[in-house]
Amino acid sequence: MDIYKEQMVKKQSTSADKSKKVSLTVIALCLSGIFFLLLRGISIILIILLWLGYFYLLKNTNVEFEYILTNSELDIDKITGQTTRKRLITVDIGQASEFFKYTDEDENKLDNEATYVYSDDCTNENIYVLKCKHKEHGDTYIFFSPNKEMVQLITDCLPMNIRTKVKNQLGVNGVHLEK
Repeated sequence: MDIYKEQMVKKQSTSADKSKKVSLTVIALCLSGIFFLLLRGISIILIILLWLGYFYLLKNTNVEFEYILTNSELDIDKITGQTTRKRLITVDIGQASEFFKYTDEDENKLDNEATYVYSDDCTNENIYVLKCKHKEHGDTYIFFSPNKEMVQLITDCLPMNIRTKVKNQLGVNGVHLEK
């Protein structure tokens, strides 16, 4: 049976993201005022170009992640401003060595030498970690926020010894029952 599932996750704005937006707005307003006062002849053109750049930069602060599960292959794409798509990583879940729901206590058991890929929604809820060997990056931890259906499908694609362990840790059918 072929497996295919897509999931979109919108990254929530952090305080750093909000600070960037406020800073961009203040800078754009100040520069507009300076251009208008000092460069009267070409100020309109410069102000229009400035605001076009402002809206371009502001649009790129909106980030979404798309998880695409095809059979046992998981692709994670980063979508910026709803227009630019970049493939972050592709992994074979059948080669995974760990899959667990992340808690603050898990930070100590992570390998500092591994590669980390963050594609979660920044809410600190429902974050899962998939550890696997990647052909280019070696040991890789992927932090992401799959929904219950995606967790179930990923669990079903894990190697048998890992799958049994995960189902016991997460609960019935691979889906954690709390929350």
